[in-house]
Amino acid sequence: MENSKISISHRIINIQDGKGPFSPEIIEETLKNFSVVSFDVFDTLLFRNLADPKDVFKIIEEKYNIDNFYAKRIAAEALSREKSKIQYDSYETSIDQIYSMIYDDHNKKDFGVEMEVSEEEDLLFPHPFGMLVYKIAKKLGLKTIAISDMYLSSEQIKKILIKNGFYLDHVFSSSDWRKEDIGKYNGKSFVKVCRELNVFPEEIIHFGDNIQSDFINANEKGVASIHLPSAMEELMQDDRINPTVKSALKNMDTLESSLLLGNLSRRLKEGYFGVGYNVARAFGYIQGGLTAAAFLSFMEEEALANGKKALFCLTRDGFTIKQAAEIFGTSIDFRVIWSSRRMCLVPLLAKNAFWVLPSLFPYRSGVLRLSEELKRLHLTLPEDVEDFESDNYHDFLKYLESMGSKWREIIGSEANSYRDYLRSEMDQYEDEDIALVDVGWGLTSHKAIDQLLGSCLSGFYLGTHDKAYNNDRIKNLFFSYGEPKKICTALMSAVEILELIFSDASPSAVRVSRSKFGFEPEFEKRDSSDLSRDIFVREVRAGMLDFLKDIAPYRSILKADALKEAAEAVCIALIENPTAQEYSFLGNIPHVREVGKSQFYPISYWWNPQSNADQEEIEKSLEVESLVEEKNLSQESKLDFVAEGTKNIQRSWHNRIARSILTPIFGHSRINKLSDFVYDRN
Repeated sequence: MENSKISISHRIINIQDGKGPFSPEIIEETLKNFSVVSFDVFDTLLFRNLADPKDVFKIIEEKYNIDNFYAKRIAAEALSREKSKIQYDSYETSIDQIYSMIYDDHNKKDFGVEMEVSEEEDLLFPHPFGMLVYKIAKKLGLKTIAISDMYLSSEQIKKILIKNGFYLDHVFSSSDWRKEDIGKYNGKSFVKVCRELNVFPEEIIHFGDNIQSDFINANEKGVASIHLPSAMEELMQDDRINPTVKSALKNMDTLESSLLLGNLSRRLKEGYFGVGYNVARAFGYIQGGLTAAAFLSFMEEEALANGKKALFCLTRDGFTIKQAAEIFGTSIDFRVIWSSRRMCLVPLLAKNAFWVLPSLFPYRSGVLRLSEELKRLHLTLPEDVEDFESDNYHDFLKYLESMGSKWREIIGSEANSYRDYLRSEMDQYEDEDIALVDVGWGLTSHKAIDQLLGSCLSGFYLGTHDKAYNNDRIKNLFFSYGEPKKICTALMSAVEILELIFSDASPSAVRVSRSKFGFEPEFEKRDSSDLSRDIFVREVRAGMLDFLKDIAPYRSILKADALKEAAEAVCIALIENPTAQEYSFLGNIPHVREVGKSQFYPISYWWNPQSNADQEEIEKSLEVESLVEEKNLSQESKLDFVAEGTKNIQRSWHNRIARSILTPIFGHSRINKLSDFVYDRN
């Protein structure tokens, strides 16, 4: 491969030889031509985990409860620069001078300076590439220096650099030279540094992110220079990360969105997402992390406002939610109770609560056989009960209802055991002191627990659709009982994506049984589909938890509403406008909707971004009456027709036969929605 070259100042320097641009080998060969290696500081040796450096002022405003500090600090710097221009014919200033614009009192001014420098130290991290070049320079025995156009003094900058592992021979700041109007912005810094070090310009190579100050001006003064884009610039230019997501966050311009973009750029620069870009890890970090932070903040606010002493997380998602709460840090007691949907719903059959039948025995094509369906639910058909079978779903449900007291024989002691287990976990509290926690949607598990205990428990969820159980004590983060409709429609069009966020890789519990040790769960045997999904789930969870670790130091100043807005925006952006890589990867993750041991399907089976392009069309397709009017279907035949078509869509997705038949009738964008309609109805 022929070497590619760039012109740097007055000489030609090779930057690529087949091993990749700026590889350690090429850097070392390049640096050998110089005696001094010079660095810009911010965005070259160090970078902040914020999208905008000024957002540190927002952190100070919230953390120290200083009213309108963000605006005051920006105005003070502008005034200070104007003052310097008048006094020294230079716009350069110092942090001391800036704070003298805010406070007349000397002690308050000093406190302000210390406060800002302290926050800067906490927000700054070593730049991986800057550290690489620095270490190579030290290995070669070269002199290392830093030149910064900054209102911090050289001593203040030096302390920050040392804290981050950079022990440079010299640090220069335009703040120290403000009276002489010397800085990189006019190229005079490079001349000044040559005099200070008693070297010629051609002995220095400079690295920096500002195209004018660090590259053009350095070249004009005879200093070799390499321009490096900032971490934020690289993030915004990286097409592996969804551009719609990035634009949504950047347009929000909040501290919460800034922290995500800043930490995302840092993680990207550190290689956190891997060379090939780990889509599952990135999804967990961006959509998962923001959603978890928003959900936890929302629950804490609601729990404290309503006097909740403990939140009971339903399994299996509850394990992940509890772990997230421990990392993010909340003042609420999160607990986990065994509560798979199968575990919650099956006991109610012993009480003849037949509203659970469509959830436990969902619509499926072909012949339904009672013994097989019971086996799927880890139940056994008694010898004296007919092994009923039918290819008519409604007839099958009617037969299940007609079994009456036989259900108590089938369920056995399971109903009482589960009820007693729940009471043993919750009886130390009054009903009004606790709440259930889960992802959400129809809340059949919540309804079942309420009926088993004869209670009316509170609950916290991401969202509930318009047919969901409602006991007036249930609170939702994104949407409540289908409202706002636009948000509900968008997120419900790919709930499988949202469910990934809190998914857990542990086995699902079937039932609890009494033992001499109390209550012990019986677990479902895991198969290859479970294990395949677990690989993705672990990556998503790792990304989500790492994001929470990154922003946990700021959680006391993060606003629940702003987190919710950001989470909502990034989830909808992904669902409606995924990149080809995101859709291909996330869409192929196996998922199952049914209760009990059921067949897995790829998420793309339900997630069809193209069907979300026209929101009005989606809303119409969800209205069954519109289908009836357009095709003149009778009310009696309506459900049977839709169900018959949907069963083929659901079970013959791989050969597309049913889709090819129904698409000309309803249109491409409605076919997936027919499947969802029957699912919700069940």
